[in-house]
Amino acid sequence: MSALRQRKQSSSPAPPSTMTRADAGAGNTVQKGKKNHVPSWKDWLPILALAGVAAMVLAGSYMRYGPNVLFGQGWRDLRMTSAQWQAHLTSHTGGSGGRALVFIGGPHRGGTTYIWRNFKLHPEVSGFGDAFETGSDNSEGIFMQDVYTKMGIGQEFMEFMKPETARSGVKQTGLGRYALGPEADVHWTETHEKVTEHSQARLLNRFGGYWNISKSVLVEKSPPNAILSRFFQATYNLGNKGRWTDTPDDGFGGGTSVARFIFVSRHPIANALAQQALEEVKFVHVQALVENWVALHEYMRQDADRLQFVEWVTLEGFVDNQATELAKLWKLAGLGGGDVTGLEDTAAKLVAASAEQPKADFNKKYRDGWCGAVASRESARMAADAIVERFSDRVAALGLPYDLDWCKGWSAPA
Repeated sequence: MSALRQRKQSSSPAPPSTMTRADAGAGNTVQKGKKNHVPSWKDWLPILALAGVAAMVLAGSYMRYGPNVLFGQGWRDLRMTSAQWQAHLTSHTGGSGGRALVFIGGPHRGGTTYIWRNFKLHPEVSGFGDAFETGSDNSEGIFMQDVYTKMGIGQEFMEFMKPETARSGVKQTGLGRYALGPEADVHWTETHEKVTEHSQARLLNRFGGYWNISKSVLVEKSPPNAILSRFFQATYNLGNKGRWTDTPDDGFGGGTSVARFIFVSRHPIANALAQQALEEVKFVHVQALVENWVALHEYMRQDADRLQFVEWVTLEGFVDNQATELAKLWKLAGLGGGDVTGLEDTAAKLVAASAEQPKADFNKKYRDGWCGAVASRESARMAADAIVERFSDRVAALGLPYDLDWCKGWSAPA
C-alpha cells in the first residue's frame, strides 16, 4: 500500500502556480526597464561619410571618362555584320575608291597622339573624341576593346605584384617593357587564332560607335598598334578576298587593303627619358627602356614588308616639315586623289588655324639633362657608353636617322 500510494502521488499533476499577476508584472517591469536604442544621426555618420567618398570618386570618374563609367564601353556598339562592314568599307565612292581604316602606332611618348590630332584635321577623317567621350585615356582604342591583348598596359601595379616579378625585380609587361615579352603574347600576326569575322565585326562595331562612319577615313591611335599591324591587316580584310590577299609575293592579290598603317618614331634616348616622366615607368632604367624601343622597332621593320600600306614618320621630321609630312600621311589614306601639292596646301592652312602647334625643340631638355649628367658623372657616362655599345648596331639596322651617341657635338646651355 505504501509503495502504491507513493506511485500515485508521483504521477499526480503539479499544483497550479501560485504566481500572482503582481509577481508577473514585476518580472515584466524588469524587462521593460531596459530602454530600446533609437539610432541618432551620429550613428549614420560613418555610412554617410563612405557614401560621400564613393559619390565623389564616381563624380570625378564621370567628369574624366563620361557616360562609359556608368554604362560601360559597349553601350554605343553598332550592330553590323562582317559582310555589312565590308560592303560599307569597299563601296565608298570617295577617296581611293573605298574607305580606309588607318591605325597609328609607335612607342609611348613617341608622338603618336600629336600626329593623330593633326591627322584628324582633314574634314574627311573621323577619329575618336576626347577621354570624356571615349572613356579611354588619350582616346586609345586598345582600352576600348576586348578582342586583342592590352599587353599589361594600365596594369603595371598588378604585374609588379606577381611572384616572378617580385623575385626578379623586372616587370615583364606594361609601359616601357611590353615589346620584351614573349613574342607569341605581344606580336600578333595573320596566323593568330583570333583572325576571325567575329573579331572584325566586334572591333568595328565597338570603334564605329565613336567614329562618324560616313567619312572617307576612319583613324584609331594606340601605341601598341605598331606590333599588331599584321593581325589588323588580316582581320579587317576578311570578306575582302578576291580583291585582296595578305601575301606580298603575289602583289596582295591585286586588291586593296582597307587597313593602312602609320608608324611613328622618336629618338630612343629622348623617348626613354620622356617615358620616365610617367608614374608607371619612372623606376625603369633608361637602358631597359631603350631595349624595349629597339625590340618594338625591330618588330615594326619586320612587319612593314608584309603590309600593303605603311608610312614611317619621325616626330622630329614631322615637326620640322609639318605640312609636307601630313600630306604624305593623308595620301597614304587615299585622300586628295594623290595630289600631294594640294594636300600640302590644305595641311598648311588647317595646321595654321589649329591649336596643334609643336613645342620648340621638344627634345632639347632631355638632351641637355642626359648629356649634362654624362659630362659630370662617371656613372652616367658608363651607362651611356653601355647603351651605345649594346644597341648602336641594331638601331643603325633600322634605317632611322638616330645616333645613340647623343652627346656627340653637344655643348652645355649658356
